[in-house]
Amino acid sequence: MEVTICSVCAQEATRQYMTVAEAARILTVSKMTVYRLIDEGHLKGVRIGRQFRIQTADFDAYRERIAA
Repeated sequence: MEVTICSVCAQEATRQYMTVAEAARILTVSKMTVYRLIDEGHLKGVRIGRQFRIQTADFDAYRERIAA
């Protein structure tokens, strides 16, 4: 049996960064709360131009810390 992965799913699996809005949606908080988490050092964010991006590995690590 052959398993196929749609191209969108494959892109999502290999993404290294997410937007503040995406992180907020997953955490079910506002974007301002995510900016605050970045500012206070709880969540690592990278500034790219005028926007912040969050590495998916850092985001996953943060979620593990708050789940414990």
